[in-house]
Amino acid sequence: MSFFICTLAQSEENVQDSSANCHLAEAKKMITDVIPGEGVQAEKFLIQCVRTNPKYIEPILELAKLVEQQVSFGERPVFAIHKSIALVSQAYHLDPNNPKVRYVMAHLLGTIGQYEEAQNFYEKTMEEFPNSKETLIEKARLIGKQNPGEALRLIAESVKLGTNSDDVIEAILNSIRFKNNTNSYSQDLSIAADQFKNRWLFHKLGLIYIEEKKYAQAAQPFHRAIELGNNIESKLQLAILQYQYLKNFKASILTFENLIQEMENKKYIPSSSHALVYSHYSLALYANNNIVGAAKAALQVVEKSFEKRDYIQSLVYEYKSRKALTVLQPALELVTLNDPTFDLAYTSLGEIYNQRKNYAKALEVLDKVIILKHKNYDN
Repeated sequence: MSFFICTLAQSEENVQDSSANCHLAEAKKMITDVIPGEGVQAEKFLIQCVRTNPKYIEPILELAKLVEQQVSFGERPVFAIHKSIALVSQAYHLDPNNPKVRYVMAHLLGTIGQYEEAQNFYEKTMEEFPNSKETLIEKARLIGKQNPGEALRLIAESVKLGTNSDDVIEAILNSIRFKNNTNSYSQDLSIAADQFKNRWLFHKLGLIYIEEKKYAQAAQPFHRAIELGNNIESKLQLAILQYQYLKNFKASILTFENLIQEMENKKYIPSSSHALVYSHYSLALYANNNIVGAAKAALQVVEKSFEKRDYIQSLVYEYKSRKALTVLQPALELVTLNDPTFDLAYTSLGEIYNQRKNYAKALEVLDKVIILKHKNYDN
């Protein structure tokens, strides 16, 4: 049992159910937004909530959900799921008649293979709380394949009773997939996005339009998702759509600039995520014939993630395919300073110097490639 669970179990403090001192709302938003790097800070906020307000169930359940999410994403070992179970057990001890707690417990028990106990929990909760918003969602999940129309009706009813539509996206999408009508998936998804006015449904709709090569239609759902608060993922996808498919380079550059500013305002996003955005930003600038800007953005990629080679490798491939490798000269020269064992940087610089007819420098970097290859062979 972890330290913070022990603290929770042993505490006798009678603290009011308030999230004012532990950033609960901010933590929940971080979890829902699924922004890389922010989950770590969300966990810190939630642990603070659990320690400060040991009788406040909501942060306990949110922390349990976050730990389970981290396990499913491979960010924690599988046995860490028992930390989630310990948390939900504590919530159940505090309020055994809370249907949300009971359904979460049933789900977690099923996850670890205790199917009979999970089913008992599940069936008793459905029987005792037939009209709760949580039960409506569980019923929708059960009948989503056989009766998707009724499932969507139950979800809508639950949302009217207070369920956050962000928490039931999977149930909505599953119900839409099984609808048997003349509409395409994107048509049904568009109807659901309008009905629930949910940012993730609009975001998904934009991605589906791209898959269907309906590029002109894809922009609007991303704009709606952004209006509803999806300021990172949807802006990135919109900016990529604008420069890769719509060839609206100026609009794409403005979207990237807005996104970069938005990310700068986030405290916990890792530098590698910034590097991903700058990689695409560089290509958008190049497409708009801003060679100097493209080179500066590529330089940012190196500065933000010099310990990760993937972004540099991708940029080298992209600019080579555009016959514009010279754009990366400043970035690659910085790479050789930060990572003197990265042979791709040297071979690419050799090509660049050769194109610029700086043969002495080309021979110099190619000599380094030969030395590196000998070292690798010897090892």
